[in-house]
Amino acid sequence: MAPSTGSLIAPGEGSSRKQSKRLLKNEECTLGISRLVVGKILNHAEPGVTKVYDRHSYDAEKRQALNAWGKKVMELVTAMDNKVLTLHRKP
Repeated sequence: MAPSTGSLIAPGEGSSRKQSKRLLKNEECTLGISRLVVGKILNHAEPGVTKVYDRHSYDAEKRQALNAWGKKVMELVTAMDNKVLTLHRKP
């Protein structure tokens, strides 16, 4: 998030896949979703032996996280429709 404007994308920045992934990662962590699940959604490779032995798909956890993200996006869109958008940073 751009601190000076309160917008999700800083002035002068175009929308990109990398920005979308960064936004998703930051916002999902603020929604209380674990870094592991966010990493699974973003298809990040795990280091060490867990990449070999952890065969759990995390589908239910990813679905729950993406549903929470979808709800957050809808709240933002609704707020934008009302021309009011308030974003709060976690302390």
